[in-house]
Amino acid sequence: MILHYLTIASRNMWKYKLQSLVGIIGLAVGFTFFGLGYNWMKYETSYDSFYPDSKHIYRIYGVDGQSGRILEQLPLILMEKLQQEFPEVVKVTAIYPRYGSRMTSEDRIIGDVNFTCVDEFFLELFSPKIICGKTDQLLHTAEEIVVTGTFARKYWGSPEEAIGKTLSDRYNYTMRIVSVMENPPENSNFQPEAYRVDTQARSFEQQMTPDKRWALMRGQIFVLLNEKVNVSTFRRKIGNYAIDNQFNESLALRVIPVAEMRHTLSADTSSFNITYIRTFAGAGLLLLLCSIFNFLNLYVNRMLQRIREVKLRKTVGANNFSIIRQLQIELTLHLALVFIVSVLILKSTIPIFEQRFETQIILPDLWRRFALISITGFVITYAVCLLAEIRFTRFSSLTQTLSKYNNRLFRNTSICIQLSICIFFLTSASVFYRQVSFMNHFDWGFNKEGLIKITMTHRDRAVIVDHIRQLALVQEFIPTGLFSIKSESRIMQGEINWIDKPAGLSPVIEIESVGKNFIQGFGIPLLKGRFFEVEDILSEENVRGLELVLLQSDKVVINQEMEKLIGKTNIIGTKIDIPAGYINSDGTIGMKTVEVIGVIKVFHTLTLQKPVYPLILQLANREDNGYYNYARIAKGTENQAIAAINEVFKKCAVPGDPEETEIISIPRLLDDFNKSENASLQLFAVLATLCILISVFGIFSISASNMERRKKEIAIRKVSGATATDIVLMFFSEYSKILLLANVITLPPALYFMHQWLVQYANHTEIHIAMVVSVVVFTFTMVITTVIAQVLEAANRNPVEAISKV
Repeated sequence: MILHYLTIASRNMWKYKLQSLVGIIGLAVGFTFFGLGYNWMKYETSYDSFYPDSKHIYRIYGVDGQSGRILEQLPLILMEKLQQEFPEVVKVTAIYPRYGSRMTSEDRIIGDVNFTCVDEFFLELFSPKIICGKTDQLLHTAEEIVVTGTFARKYWGSPEEAIGKTLSDRYNYTMRIVSVMENPPENSNFQPEAYRVDTQARSFEQQMTPDKRWALMRGQIFVLLNEKVNVSTFRRKIGNYAIDNQFNESLALRVIPVAEMRHTLSADTSSFNITYIRTFAGAGLLLLLCSIFNFLNLYVNRMLQRIREVKLRKTVGANNFSIIRQLQIELTLHLALVFIVSVLILKSTIPIFEQRFETQIILPDLWRRFALISITGFVITYAVCLLAEIRFTRFSSLTQTLSKYNNRLFRNTSICIQLSICIFFLTSASVFYRQVSFMNHFDWGFNKEGLIKITMTHRDRAVIVDHIRQLALVQEFIPTGLFSIKSESRIMQGEINWIDKPAGLSPVIEIESVGKNFIQGFGIPLLKGRFFEVEDILSEENVRGLELVLLQSDKVVINQEMEKLIGKTNIIGTKIDIPAGYINSDGTIGMKTVEVIGVIKVFHTLTLQKPVYPLILQLANREDNGYYNYARIAKGTENQAIAAINEVFKKCAVPGDPEETEIISIPRLLDDFNKSENASLQLFAVLATLCILISVFGIFSISASNMERRKKEIAIRKVSGATATDIVLMFFSEYSKILLLANVITLPPALYFMHQWLVQYANHTEIHIAMVVSVVVFTFTMVITTVIAQVLEAANRNPVEAISKV
């Protein structure tokens, strides 16, 4: 009997092959797309969730009360207060400031080790998997260090050989390797080569008064909360703790699960942000809904085309149950094919997805989540189809007219929902296109073409700089200190002062050190005064008690935003107090007075999501010791120049230097800034295309069968005097109403969604009425073009032939 049902199901699938193919492929694409998006979102929000107590571990960070700027580093004195005054907190730990240091081991140069300074409780909360060595009470003394397996194998051949080896830094601190741990998984926020105990930050702070300690932001703080604690209550309790107790009146505290750190606090603007990832998953869900409604609409349409078959089977004795069983077997065959096609598409797209979106797919997790999505979707589909089948098998002469009406309502509703999703994707893609175009053509305020950024990670920087200057491809070498076209610029606030500065004003201000040819090399216009000259460099004899690297000129150049902030018409000669680059033993920031000698035009140093901040430029005293430097080359020679500079680094490398360094062209770097936006445009363009194809083929199949079922109605209208034009207008009116309703329902929330997306950018395009009109016109054209062939054929058909065949 089952074989008989399967034979009939196969024949019917072949008979309605176009509708079956459209429904199966559309639903398979929907499941695949949503499965990948949902798995990506779950992976990106599961960072560090593998630790035993991860559900109860939270990161505390700050928000500046005036600027709203996120403060990743917090006062270390907060840890003491959390232990003393918050019974909800079981344990507190921190990551302390990292001091760059070249390590040695038994007269062997190791180089700059990527270690993380922690306290004795950190590895109790974030316990690593130990390969060999000590397994408990880790890092309870300052002489201990825990390294990764990769680090151990690199320098000693095996983890076992590394145990007991000693490492020394330039401060003559000696540490002994007591354990070798497995490398942290990819989905971990912590990726050090080694963990060591903090030996400086805490002892340094003990010399300060509490008010100085509350002003010093030096630690990333983590807490383990009691599992019975209401986290929302804890958030409210700690939120204004520092402000209410007058410890730090501009420090608001925020609490997030450790899994949310990556996308809440990460400074990596070149990666895909969580907003994009959630948008990807949400868009996949909408595509899945579109494909489900298309599948249901086609399935119901096929049932209605088989009314005569059902009546004939009932005439020969078939009951409703046997008919429903046949339909359920046919549905099962369709869904089985959907699952098979989905798996095939998924397997073929996994490598492409990993490469395109720079993520890792853990296959067991993906298949488990995909199975859950498929089961949920199939259950919903079965339930809706079963209701339709029950109603279909109960047709009678009295209810058939009502059933046809209800079917038309179901069909039009399904088409309206599909079109609404299409309109949403089209609207989103249009706005994404405008914003991406705006960002790609944005004037950053400097000449980005032919500019290369060089990160100086090697030891002998002076020799490397000298070699780079001599390269034929390099037209000009532009030294800086830590100036970077990225989100890592040094930002100051209340520390900067000038005469007549309003009380309580604490604006966000950037301070950067640059070479004397900076504005010439970057092509930034000088508006007032002058730029730095050779005589502005201070000699070592001018400043006592400071290392040479900290020496700076007593002259500064500011941008237009800083000029507006100070508010003086004649700004040249104005004195400003700025940080000198060191901290006194009592915790106060060392200050120096500088003079404004020039004003330059504003230029962007951060992503377009952020505004142009007031900027102070000071002259780097040493032009061969900066961490970030830039080179001006001829446009079109970027690849050759980068290769030549890489050769310089390899030639000048000494033991302990890293194997690679970051050298990137500025146009490429700015493109990386726009990675999420470019990917969003591609995503919504693909989704709009897929949704349109699914809807168009679905509407085409449904309209064709609809015309066939209504041929008697059309014939009667023509016999009654209706012209072909009247028939065409009747159907156009019907589809136009559906389109109009879909646009009215979808455009307002779609535009609101895109407006909210745009306002996160300090620099963004605007939504124009022409874009809305173009979306409406496109959808009308799309649907009318799809159904026009069937409508014209039905309108021009001979009514006598139509009636005689019924």
